[in-house]
Amino acid sequence: MILIGDMGGTNLRLALAELQEGKPKLYHQGIWPSREITTEDAFLQHLSTYLKEHLREEKLTGVSLAVAGPVGPAGVTLTNGGLA
Repeated sequence: MILIGDMGGTNLRLALAELQEGKPKLYHQGIWPSREITTEDAFLQHLSTYLKEHLREEKLTGVSLAVAGPVGPAGVTLTNGGLA
């Protein structure tokens, strides 16, 4: 199972997917307003809750996370959201 995420200025989107014949098959998608996620702890809580609710007995084998902002050696700065 692969976790796919998009952290934008408007929403956090998470999905679980599995590759079947080289193409992703989505099993679940969740969307939360970015304004609810203003700290690292809040992001980790959303992520943890999502995985506990939707990742049953499968193992997470990969993660792809897109962010709206520059990525540097010290991390990511979200240019259009409250989480840095």
